[in-house]
Amino acid sequence: MTFQYRWPWTYKLFIPLTQRKHVLEAFKQAVGVDVTVLDVAGGFGHMRRAMDSSVIYRGIDINKTFIAYAQKRGTDMRYGDIFYPSAYESSDVVVMSDVLHHIPRDKWPDLLRLTLSSAQQRLVILEPAFLGVSNRNRMFGPLVDWLFKKLDNDGTGEVETWYTKDEYVAMLEGGLGLKEADEFSFSCEDVFPYLLITYSRK
Repeated sequence: MTFQYRWPWTYKLFIPLTQRKHVLEAFKQAVGVDVTVLDVAGGFGHMRRAMDSSVIYRGIDINKTFIAYAQKRGTDMRYGDIFYPSAYESSDVVVMSDVLHHIPRDKWPDLLRLTLSSAQQRLVILEPAFLGVSNRNRMFGPLVDWLFKKLDNDGTGEVETWYTKDEYVAMLEGGLGLKEADEFSFSCEDVFPYLLITYSRK
């Protein structure tokens, strides 16, 4: 685990470098107003700041330091393993921010199944996608890839790869072949350096 994930204050120093104002505004619009929200792997609830004040928020995570920090500040953050169905409760909107790239690719279907099943209106996913295929294959591409993998180690497992926008769309547009995804429409918005992916219930 790198130092930025050890304490909330170090994470708060780094996250604004990528989660800029336009990213948070797009995320806020996607979440909506007057909804209940479940934030999956929500850390200390830092994404709550990007949601409308009318939102009823709850989050789950396994980082006990982050959970304690959130609870002391009145944020409804609870301990919950994101691969256990018991950690979930039905919510209007389920969100995942900076989560998928930390998860081994073979576990994505399990996670997507749980999040879609819990989302009554939509699932909102925010994922970094700053590395294009052309950049990856240039001289410094492998070095940048290696460096960010090391910097973004959250203690749950090393980042396997940084996916490009096209790779995310290719993998997620079909809902990973899950029958649960048939009940949702898919959209993807480029809000550099992130992708904002939304599954909206039909």
